Amino acid sequence: MCTDRCSASVDPDSRHPGVRLARLLDFGTLRLMHEPDDSGVMAVRGQVAGQPVVAYCTDAPVTEGALGDRGCRHIVHAIDVAVRDRVPVIGVWRSAAARTGDPVESTDGVERLFSAMMRASGLVPHIVVDTEEAYPQTCLGPLLAELVAQQHQIPGGAAAPAGRGHHGAIPL
Repeated sequence: MCTDRCSASVDPDSRHPGVRLARLLDFGTLRLMHEPDDSGVMAVRGQVAGQPVVAYCTDAPVTEGALGDRGCRHIVHAIDVAVRDRVPVIGVWRSAAARTGDPVESTDGVERLFSAMMRASGLVPHIVVDTEEAYPQTCLGPLLAELVAQQHQIPGGAAAPAGRGHHGAIPL
């Protein structure tokens, strides 16, 4: 588990969400928002350039980016806390579909996640770093943010909704 810059037991070049979030946040500011679990999502509080933020990251190596109900709940909670505290929220995604093992609960969770992103729209900045190619049916999630940075092109050439900043393929 990474609670700050990362322990020696975690490969520093890893795609583990603790590594990714520790690299994103100012040193010494990462604070978990929930107990570690196997949901495939880590949500944290921290600072970027001395300013408070809420951030979340999907755990690509464990879940291949697929979101289940519990992982969606972690992200929804992070977004809701950011709105309540009026701080930016940053999401680091490896986009994929709802988990296939629990399709009804996963789909419901993804719908709640999209709803939270829409509720936050215009209230707090929501920045998404989309690290891997998305499945076409889930491109909407990252595109609901105010700013999307991607390492790839969106399948089918989807465009950001009106009024949203989309900066195409950005090397990260």
